[in-house]
Amino acid sequence: MEALASAMPPLQTVIALLAGGAGAALALKLVWGVSQWGRKSPHRIGAPTNGALAHIAEWAGGEGLVFVDGEQWRATGPASLTPGDDVKIVRAAGLTLEVRKK
Repeated sequence: MEALASAMPPLQTVIALLAGGAGAALALKLVWGVSQWGRKSPHRIGAPTNGALAHIAEWAGGEGLVFVDGEQWRATGPASLTPGDDVKIVRAAGLTLEVRKK
């Protein structure tokens, strides 16, 4: 039993190694985060911006569905629009886009 006890490192050494590893991991995460700070994400969050282009998928009576960057949105606009038309986004109101003929 005495040989096993002498082979084990003291508790302070184990604590120091764990603290050092945690500190190194934190420093690495911080350096990575700073390097990514100015990078633009390919993922967009929120409604499409005004002036973006959309494609009418379904339309009837001044409202319907449009595709914007591969996403389907509800939209309102002139009743004269038809499926297949390309439109411009005027504004976003919640989850509904207001569009007009391009």
